[in-house]
Amino acid sequence: MAVSALLASVIGVAVTTPAAVAAPATLNIGVLNESTGEFGAQFGPLVPGVQAWASWVNSHGGLNGHKVSLKIYNNASSPSQVVANAHLAVQNGAVALIDSDPLFDSAAPYLQSVGIPVYAFGITPGFFGADKTNFFSYTGNPIDGKSTASVKFLVKKGKTKFALLSDPSPADSAGIKTSVPLIAKAGGKVVYTNFNVDPTNTASLLAVAQAVKNSGATVVDSAAGGTEAQFQADLAQVGAGHIWVSNGSDYEQNLPEQYGPALNNYTFFFFTTPFTVKTPGMTNYLAAMHKTSPGDEYNFQALVGWASASLLAGGVEALGTQPVTRASLTKSTNTLKNYTGDGVLAPVSFPLFHTAAPSCFAFVQVQNGKWVQISGTKSSPFYCAAPLP
Repeated sequence: MAVSALLASVIGVAVTTPAAVAAPATLNIGVLNESTGEFGAQFGPLVPGVQAWASWVNSHGGLNGHKVSLKIYNNASSPSQVVANAHLAVQNGAVALIDSDPLFDSAAPYLQSVGIPVYAFGITPGFFGADKTNFFSYTGNPIDGKSTASVKFLVKKGKTKFALLSDPSPADSAGIKTSVPLIAKAGGKVVYTNFNVDPTNTASLLAVAQAVKNSGATVVDSAAGGTEAQFQADLAQVGAGHIWVSNGSDYEQNLPEQYGPALNNYTFFFFTTPFTVKTPGMTNYLAAMHKTSPGDEYNFQALVGWASASLLAGGVEALGTQPVTRASLTKSTNTLKNYTGDGVLAPVSFPLFHTAAPSCFAFVQVQNGKWVQISGTKSSPFYCAAPLP
């Protein structure tokens, strides 16, 4: 410095000391969730997955150096609390939100108006549309354009007669109803529908199973409040275990042990890599969950939390050294193309997924008491299909 100062005085050039580079800011992320209430058992397990992700990220240097701080907001099945939580998260300085809230539509207009990026599985109509550029779902848009792959795969397997079931919640019933025209286009036929299934009534579920059997259905597409595995067992009880129950929300690694042979033919399809396919992202997920919440390690909703957080991470990574703000994060996430989160997700692209359905799913099925991958290959477990006209 003395030599530089002397040289500067001789040649008349000012010398300035470089400004210190500011440390990356902590990223405050809110989690909108239904941990208690009517659907708490179904959606609550997302939280351990997000927490495991945050712990893993922070122990590995953060996202582009940014530490992650989480705050959980529980709606307790109250639409007004959903709105209050959204306002509170914004007021508390959240730069982004992770959502697993069946009542999300109550808060959607406000969250859209403030431009905060929201990352989610995406299960409600208010999450999607060409104007919802700050809402990001790795599932694509299953409301306006349900995935072709989820139906085409079943038809390809000879399962052409469909029974459609859901509980009465708007999140579940709206999604399942979009299957009706798609099934016809794919060469299938809807032979039974029930969009008012009571997931808490055991006797009612058994009666529905008998009705499905009598309809001649060969496959059940179900979104009935997390009762899908039980419904496969109910079908076995009424002598219809050959009918596949297919769904994308009720999965746990130990379900075959819980239900025994009655669960054979239970089929699960998802937008993520199966637990048995050890991609780098899935390996990280299992290691993190085993450390922080081993009881939820193979819970699909926990994986949903991790996957949603991984999509957020993709947006942050796309920013590079730029500051992370709500606006910049929204903009960067909208540039993602075929993003997989190190092999956790089927390829995700924006802005395409704001309006288009996903084209790829991974399918697993219970056979002889074990989960068996029935789609794709060991390294690429997804079945992909182009959209129907």
